Amino acid sequence: MSRSINNSCLALLLLLLAGIASAQESETIDRIIATVNRTPVLQSEWEDSLRYEAFLQGRPPQSFTEAERQASLGRLIDRVLIEQQMQADYSPTKEEVAAKLQDIRQQLKGADSDQGWQEMLRQYGLTETALSRATENQLKIMRFVELRLRPTVRVDRNDIADYYNEKLVPDLKKAGVEPQPLEKVSARIRELLVQQRIELVLEDWLVNLRAQSEVHYTQQSGEPAPPSQATSQTMKKDTQQP
Repeated sequence: MSRSINNSCLALLLLLLAGIASAQESETIDRIIATVNRTPVLQSEWEDSLRYEAFLQGRPPQSFTEAERQASLGRLIDRVLIEQQMQADYSPTKEEVAAKLQDIRQQLKGADSDQGWQEMLRQYGLTETALSRATENQLKIMRFVELRLRPTVRVDRNDIADYYNEKLVPDLKKAGVEPQPLEKVSARIRELLVQQRIELVLEDWLVNLRAQSEVHYTQQSGEPAPPSQATSQTMKKDTQQP
């Protein structure tokens, strides 16, 4: 069952709003690959986001296709657009960041030991500080989206009953599992539907933000997929059954 945005394991879809501090300790020559309402987006930010995505997926960064790289750039643009909408501090606590990092670590194969964890970070060119900053930024954006969009979503009893009768019960019976009574799973179904609708509202909101903003790309970056494609993975939720 999907949890609230603030506590979700978001794996790939949310991850990409994360953003990550550069793991490079030495000074490097950076390039501007895009501007978002005159805010520069740097080549290093793009590469860091790709490295962070690869880390969470457990795949080599160089395995990303050009289409995947461009989709990642689109999500980075979305992140900048969302950050520009923030008018307050939505930062998580240190405890929330630590819990999220532990959650990430538990989901990654080979990261159960300290030695395995450190080796994995090294392979992806990450430091614990950079990873913590990325996770903190991810949680901050997720909290902002939650507070901004949840009040716009409505789920009534009919919606819950329809999901139960038309989706949950048939799927469970197909799998040979006896479904629980509706009243026992109603709250979880409600939250699942709320999260699904928040995702749809978020996609529409980002499309509108892009349309109202000045987003320009340099020749080095190329232009990523249209918002309707790029944003579809931005805050995608785990839609498992309750």
